[in-house]
Amino acid sequence: MEGKMSAYLIGKMSITDQARYDNYKRLTPDIVKAHGGRFISRGGQKFLLEGEAESRRVVIVEFP
Repeated sequence: MEGKMSAYLIGKMSITDQARYDNYKRLTPDIVKAHGGRFISRGGQKFLLEGEAESRRVVIVEFP
């Protein structure tokens, strides 16, 4: 039996240039959508369950 398997892009980013990052955020959704992807997570509130807190921004994108 063959099934579909998704691929996931997981990015951890430290923002050092807010203006460039704002431009990146503006352009990225259309690019992801054009390739059939969808955002699973784009930052927002984080909840630490164990270990040390992660200071970088975390983004997860799913592609079919």
